[in-house]
Amino acid sequence: MNRALVLMALCVGLVGCYDEPSLQELHARQTERRALFVQCMQLAAQSSRQEDDDVADIVDSCDNAAYYQSRQSAPPTGERRGKR
Repeated sequence: MNRALVLMALCVGLVGCYDEPSLQELHARQTERRALFVQCMQLAAQSSRQEDDDVADIVDSCDNAAYYQSRQSAPPTGERRGKR
């Protein structure tokens, strides 16, 4: 019984060490994502297009690239804060 309570308290304490991203962090990620998407679309507009290119595929590719690049440059969600 005591072990279960200690284990539960430890788990609750560890979960409390992780923070969700703030609204400012989410806004910064969205702003970066939009800038990357616009840049990708501008590059796509400058490149030569082939007959089988579908605009929806280009938009989808730019959207995916912008999403993953913005996630890569941001700290991961749930990252520990403070000194160890």
